[in-house]
Amino acid sequence: MLVDLFRDELFFPFSDYATDIQHFIGAQRYWLALLRAVPEFVEADWHPVLRAVDVAADQASGLMLRLQDTTNSRLLSLHTNSFEGCTAELLADNPPMTPKQIAEAKEKFEWKPDKAAISGITREHAIREAGMIYVAFTAQAEPAEIYVPDAGHPEGGYLLPARRLVLLSEVSRDCEPQAQEALSRFLKEPARRLDRSAPQT
Repeated sequence: MLVDLFRDELFFPFSDYATDIQHFIGAQRYWLALLRAVPEFVEADWHPVLRAVDVAADQASGLMLRLQDTTNSRLLSLHTNSFEGCTAELLADNPPMTPKQIAEAKEKFEWKPDKAAISGITREHAIREAGMIYVAFTAQAEPAEIYVPDAGHPEGGYLLPARRLVLLSEVSRDCEPQAQEALSRFLKEPARRLDRSAPQT
């Protein structure tokens, strides 16, 4: 298995990707290698999604790769997953409230935060909550859109209907076959090919 080739790396299995950039980089390398090992993946068809990169946000969500294939109207969003990462994301999403946020809650939403909300989630609470919601592997295909720049279009580009696979997975022997199967199945699906000669609205 591909995961065995990474087992001797210092930070394997990269479970602290959310808080340690070395874990994040190692996990990113693993997912790129795994994607390239899927027979149905044609690398020349895929390109990174152009976006403003926020490394801290990518680490918190475990986002490793976001790729698009405009010819075949497909998107891939690959995320690393771990219990440690889930806990770290809960802590990042529920920080202590600032005095300004407390004032805005009272003024705009007529909500008076209690002490727990004001102080933010504790690590112990985050661990308990992660224990209730954490799942090692999920993969879901869903409708999406790709923005296609087009100088001849009145708005400079258009939205192309697409299919997106959102995959979240641990780096592990248990999850690797599931990830490969989900990627293979998604890439085998008939794609809606873009006819560049057709007028776009």
